[in-house]
Amino acid sequence: MKRPKSRTLAAAAVTLSAGLLITACGQETPAYGKAAPSANSRPLSRPVTADADGRKLTTVVPVGGCQHAGFSASETEKSVTLSLTLTRRQQKGEVCTANVKLEHVHTELRRPLGQREIIDAATGEPVAVTKG
Repeated sequence: MKRPKSRTLAAAAVTLSAGLLITACGQETPAYGKAAPSANSRPLSRPVTADADGRKLTTVVPVGGCQHAGFSASETEKSVTLSLTLTRRQQKGEVCTANVKLEHVHTELRRPLGQREIIDAATGEPVAVTKG
């Protein structure tokens, strides 16, 4: 019995997509390209919360396959700039899966947040922080 043409095309598309995903996993580059003003930072798209003493900041980021999320802060007297990065990492022989999960990422401030302004490194825009 002959396979319908649409099913053959769909199978070819799935095979091609999987091949592209696997070959791209071996790169150690930012997963989402450049964002201004920081080339390595990804815009914060989820809420940021501060713990009770204002030193630990947390957000959630979708990561998948061989991705690694990093969350860091650069502090001054008047502001805190948050940077979220995603990099692809693959060990030799490792296959990167196409699944995506939400990962909580944290950064510790040297001193409590207080009244300092929070800035997204990727966009340069202010970020609202809620107390957790």
